[in-house]
Amino acid sequence: MGSQRPRGLDEDQLEEYELLLEEQAFPFEEKAIDIHLTNFKRIPKGTYDEPTKKSLQVLGELMPFRFARVESTDAYVDIQ
Repeated sequence: MGSQRPRGLDEDQLEEYELLLEEQAFPFEEKAIDIHLTNFKRIPKGTYDEPTKKSLQVLGELMPFRFARVESTDAYVDIQ
C-alpha cells in the first residue's frame, strides 16, 4: 500500500487505482493477521519470546482497535 503511484493519473483514476490496490492487498493482510494471531495465542501457554513480541507489534499496527489500545486511568483523592 505504500508503493509509488503511477504518474499522470487524474483524481478519478488515482482513486480507482487505490481501490484496486486495496482489493489486491487485502488477502495478504488477512493472512498476516492470521499468522500473527497464532503467535499471540501462544502467550497463555507460556511462550513469550522475540517473535511473539514482534507479532504483537504488527498486530498493533494492523488492528490498533484491538491490540494498540491505551489504558486510561483517573486519579482520585480519598478524603475522609
